[in-house]
Amino acid sequence: MRLQTKFTLLLVPICAIAVISGTALSWKAATTTLVDELAQRTVSQDSDLAAACGPGLRAKNEQDLLPRLQLLMRRNAAAYALVLDTAAVVRGHTDVTEKGRVYSDITTRRAILAEEPAHAVVDWAGGSVIDIAIPIWQAEDNFLLASERHGRIRLGTLRIGVPLDRIRATRSRITRQIGAIIGILWATGLALILWFLHRHILRGLGLLSSSAQRIGLGDYNHRVAATSDDEIGDLAHTFNRMTASLAGTTVSKDYLAGIIDSMGDTLLVTDSDGVIRMANRATAALLGYAPAELLGLAITGLFADAPQGLLDETRKAGQIINHEVNLLTKTGLLMPVLISGSCIRDTASGGTSLIVVARDISERKELEARILQTEKLSAIGQLAAGVAHEINNPLGVILGFAEGMAKRTNLDDPKYLPVRSIVREAYRCKEIVQNLLTFSRMGQKHDATFNLVDAVANALNLIEPQARVCSVELSRALHPEALSIHGNSNQIQQIVINLCNNALDAMPKGGKLTVSVDRAWANNKALARIQIQDTGGGIPKYLQGKIMEPFFTTKEPGKGTGLGLSLVDEMVARHNGSVKFSSLENQGTTFVVTLPLASA
Repeated sequence: MRLQTKFTLLLVPICAIAVISGTALSWKAATTTLVDELAQRTVSQDSDLAAACGPGLRAKNEQDLLPRLQLLMRRNAAAYALVLDTAAVVRGHTDVTEKGRVYSDITTRRAILAEEPAHAVVDWAGGSVIDIAIPIWQAEDNFLLASERHGRIRLGTLRIGVPLDRIRATRSRITRQIGAIIGILWATGLALILWFLHRHILRGLGLLSSSAQRIGLGDYNHRVAATSDDEIGDLAHTFNRMTASLAGTTVSKDYLAGIIDSMGDTLLVTDSDGVIRMANRATAALLGYAPAELLGLAITGLFADAPQGLLDETRKAGQIINHEVNLLTKTGLLMPVLISGSCIRDTASGGTSLIVVARDISERKELEARILQTEKLSAIGQLAAGVAHEINNPLGVILGFAEGMAKRTNLDDPKYLPVRSIVREAYRCKEIVQNLLTFSRMGQKHDATFNLVDAVANALNLIEPQARVCSVELSRALHPEALSIHGNSNQIQQIVINLCNNALDAMPKGGKLTVSVDRAWANNKALARIQIQDTGGGIPKYLQGKIMEPFFTTKEPGKGTGLGLSLVDEMVARHNGSVKFSSLENQGTTFVVTLPLASA
C-alpha cells in the first residue's frame, strides 16, 4: 500500500469523526440554547397569566383556572397546561380527567421545590416537550412570581408543556451550517497535508525507490539527487555512499542467501565429512526443523534408506539425478523425495563437499496410489457386475418359490420357520447383489438439484429408531438454510445411512452420534459439509489405510459385506466430492463428506 494512501486512510476517518463529533456537539449545544431561550420567552410573556391563576388556586376553583390554562395552551401552542398546589395535587388541567391526581414523578418534585422558574425536556405522548414550571406566590392579596417571593407564601406551581417541534427546524439549520463549516475546514486541512506530504516527502522517497531499482539491476554508478537539506536529503547522501560501496562488490552475501532461501526445492550443502553447513528454508519446512537445527547434523541421518551408498555414488560419478528416496522428518515420518546431487571441491580443506537438491513428491505418490486404487475398484466393479447379473436370476426364482411356500405354510407348521428364514436370507442376498450393482456403476443415475439438508434429515429419520434401540443419543446440527446439491438424493441418503450404521456398530454399549450439515469454503469455493461423529472405540491405526477397500470388514461373519465404505467412497466421487475421516482409539471416529454446491 502506498504511503500517500496510508495517510489518506488515516486522515479521512479522523476528518469524518471530527465532522460527526462537531455536528453532534453543535446539535446538542443548539438544542440546549434554543430550549433555554424558548423557556425564558415563555416565562416572560406568561408571567401575568401565571399570577392570575393565584386566586383560583387558593380557592381551589377549577372553573376559574381552566379558562386561563386554555389561553396559555393556545398562546404557546402547548401540549398541556396545569396548576399544582404545594402537595403536588392537580387543581386545574387542560385535560379535565387529570384534576385531583397527585403527581409523584421526579420532574414534578423538582418543579414543586424550585423557587425560580425552571424547565426540563420530558417524554410525553410518544414525543418530547419542554416542561416549564413557574412558581405562584401570595403576598397579602397579591399573587406574584418567584422574583418577588421575599416574605411571600408559595401557593403552587404553573406547568406548561411546549412541544420541541417549535425549535427543531432552527436547530437543524444551525447544525447543518456548523457541520458544513467544520467539513470545509477539515477538507482544506487534509488537502494541505497531502500536498505537503507529496511535495516534501513522497517525491524524495520516490527518487530513492527508483534509484534502488536501478541499483538492483546492476547500475552501481547511479546517484540520487539531493533535493532538500532535511532528513530526506541526508538519506539521499547516505544512499549514494552505500551505492559507491556496493560498486566495488560483484554480489552480496545476503543476495545469494535470499536466492537460496526463495527456492521451492530443498537445498543441503555439506562439508567433506558429510556434515550439513547450509540448508535453505524449504528444507527446514519440509522436515520440520528450525533452520539452525539442521546445521551440524550428519546428512546421512536425514535419509531413511541406504544413504551412504548413494552419497558414495555421488562422489564417484560427480553427480546423480532424480533418485527416489525417503527422508526422515524431525518427528520420524517418511517423506518421499527425488534427489539430485553434485560434488564441489573444497579449496580450504582439500576435500569434496556435496550439494544435494530434493523435491517433495508426496503429492505425486498419493496421486499414484489413488490411480492404483481406482484401477483396482474398476476391475472389482466389472467382476461384481458379472457376478451380480448371474446371481439375480436364480435368486429371483428362489425368492419367488420361498415366498409362495411361506404364504401357504401355517404358523404352527414345523416348516414355517425354515421357509421364513429362506425368504429373509434371500432378501439379504438381493440387497448384497444390489450393492454390487451400485458399486459397479450399473445402477441408473437420476440426477437433479435437491436440498441436502432435507435429504440428510430424511436419512436420520430412518436411523433414529435404530439409534434408540442401541441406546445411542442422536444429535442433529443441520444448517438452517437450504444447501442445494446437484446429484442423486437417494445416493446421498445411502451415504449418510451407511456411515451412521457403521457408527452405531462401533458403539455396542451406547454413546452419542452427532450428525451436522453446514457450509464450508475451500479454495474460494462454497461447499456443503456433512460431518458424522461417534464416541465409539475408534479405528486402529494399522487398519485406517484399508477401510475404503472393497470387501474389507472388521465385523463378524454375517454382519457385513465390506462394501459399505467402498460404496460411500464411490458415490461421493460421483458427486465430485471427497470423504475424509479421523479416528482415535477409545475416543471415536469422525467422517467428513464435502460436496460442491449447485450454485458453485
